[in-house]
Amino acid sequence: MDDKIKITEEPENLELNLRLAQFRRNGQWLTQHGAPVFERFRGQYIAVSEGEIFASSDALEAQTLAKQKHPDDEPFVQYIPQERYERIYAC
Repeated sequence: MDDKIKITEEPENLELNLRLAQFRRNGQWLTQHGAPVFERFRGQYIAVSEGEIFASSDALEAQTLAKQKHPDDEPFVQYIPQERYERIYAC
């Protein structure tokens, strides 16, 4: 009986890595431009793709609008609550 441990690695999924990089880039864009976006689109879902915002009351619709305009990009989708919440951070 062979006691050697065999480790196999899956090949790198280049398509998945590309989509994740696009998703992160769009999320980073929202982080950098968030304040005015959050004020304007309260109570809606937004999809960010290629620096553009697509808003809807439905998450899938916002994503679909973004994919129609930018079919090769992976949009970042987020709900913006109607009410503004104050956050308190404590150490």
